[in-house]
Amino acid sequence: DNNILLIGTSYKIKQNDVDDANYKAYTPSGFTSGSIKDSLKYKRIDLYTVFAENQYNINEKNLIFLSLKYDYYRRENLPDIKQFIARIGHTSFINENLYIKSFITKTYTPPSFYELEQSKNPKDLKVENLKGFSSEIVYEKEKNTLKLFYGYTYAKNLIIFTSNGTLNYEGTPFHLLDFEYTYKITPDNKIIFDVFKAFLPSAKFSPTFGGSIKTFNSFDRFDIYGELIYRNGFEVFDKKVNSTYNLNAGLIYNFDRNLSIKVKGENLLNSSYKTVLFGYPNQIGIFDAYDRKLVIGIEKVF
Repeated sequence: DNNILLIGTSYKIKQNDVDDANYKAYTPSGFTSGSIKDSLKYKRIDLYTVFAENQYNINEKNLIFLSLKYDYYRRENLPDIKQFIARIGHTSFINENLYIKSFITKTYTPPSFYELEQSKNPKDLKVENLKGFSSEIVYEKEKNTLKLFYGYTYAKNLIIFTSNGTLNYEGTPFHLLDFEYTYKITPDNKIIFDVFKAFLPSAKFSPTFGGSIKTFNSFDRFDIYGELIYRNGFEVFDKKVNSTYNLNAGLIYNFDRNLSIKVKGENLLNSSYKTVLFGYPNQIGIFDAYDRKLVIGIEKVF
């Protein structure tokens, strides 16, 4: 069919357990700790959603996509949230090797429980409103696939972490460039190279440049996977985060279609990229996103 229409609705309940919400921190006056249970009065969220999606084939080489979604949040002891999400997309096949995908998007991100916890006035913390455009050019020929992606997002009421807790920032533009190259040695063996650059005008709490090399190989009864992920360093206020090189590898031996044994190593160089957490009250922590570990397992399909 040239036209596909999907309409639906959903209802979700989210309940946060705050009975053991405690904090421990070091301040200029010494070590302090306590409970913040009584201040977390926004434990329950009810989310009502209605959505519609439509896909229309103009002709063999052009496809249009449209989606609309309405969300209604009922939040305990907090103002309700009523927001629309809209997305318009177009895919054009230039020839048998080249096609372009483009999207215009309006969406939002509600304050998370963690962001509300860090706010001195959680009732005043607004949703982040996001508008953006993205386009991807894909070229495929024989064993080679090249992808070039550009994305632009403008975030209004962006939630940021400050020494006075979480606040809404008036607005920030964000640009992302990403290049990916895939070479298929055989249908079961390929190498993927990826590099990205993010452009941010304000404070950076995550890497803005990085890349990765991934390999997928299969021969006889063995499946082998490996990846090396690089992320550049950055600063969070007065704390410096070094560049990281995260190495992961995996091996699977298939006895048959229904039985296999797996060995996987994560963060083998002990150089995981970092996660920034803002503690209570006004504390900053920088942690490894992944531990270094070895996982061995057996999979049986019945």
